[in-house]
Amino acid sequence: MSRKNARAKNRHNFIVTHVRDQAMKQVKEVSYFPMAHAREFAGGQVWFRKGNTVLIPWRPPYGLSGSDNRPYQTNELHVRIGKSKPKGVSKNGTYVMFLDIERYQYYFMWEGKRVYADRGQYSKDTPQEKQPAPLKVNRNFDLEPNELDKDNEMPF
Repeated sequence: MSRKNARAKNRHNFIVTHVRDQAMKQVKEVSYFPMAHAREFAGGQVWFRKGNTVLIPWRPPYGLSGSDNRPYQTNELHVRIGKSKPKGVSKNGTYVMFLDIERYQYYFMWEGKRVYADRGQYSKDTPQEKQPAPLKVNRNFDLEPNELDKDNEMPF
């Protein structure tokens, strides 16, 4: 139903679900939940079959170390791509990202430099002076594709 609606309305639909019955771990007096797998969602296999792309974000416990013996940072996020469909939209695996507190934007490290989502300057470590334009409010989420703004072709 969700895929048909997304295609009919020319938009992306996101369904958020949570992990169910996950056991907590404790290491060195630090209690945390381990990174989930796609089939551990509430609804499990059904959600895994229905989803086109399954993203699993996980904030690792600060102070502990990963398999590479590097201690986790306070601004670290691991994103596991549990499923990617259609083929070629992404590569399954786990990606480590960090939150730039000043820019409030995620980046990953590549050859010792920060790479932001805009893929602009690889080595830019300071916030950009140019501020983005504010988003326009969209209160009509059920636009037909022929009703979209022809300049933008996006419903928002």
